[in-house]
Amino acid sequence: MNSKEVRKWLIDAEMSQNEIAELANVSKTLVSLVIKGERRSERVTRVFAELGCPKEFFEDSVPDGTIPPDIVAPGCPGHVDRAFNITTG
Repeated sequence: MNSKEVRKWLIDAEMSQNEIAELANVSKTLVSLVIKGERRSERVTRVFAELGCPKEFFEDSVPDGTIPPDIVAPGCPGHVDRAFNITTG
């Protein structure tokens, strides 16, 4: 993650690291570490993606630079509806 861009996104989205932590059911410390690029967390990146944080911010979060389909926000290209196994896009 690019920490400066993520922090700016949080401000623009009027969200806090605490709110991300609550939504992901993780600690604020883990959210901070993920933003700094010191840890990886699918739960945290999933919450950011579902809230509309640009996928470019996650390119360093997974080995091949893509967001797995299960963390792409519903309605966005590439989202996989696990209940019906439908891929949009």
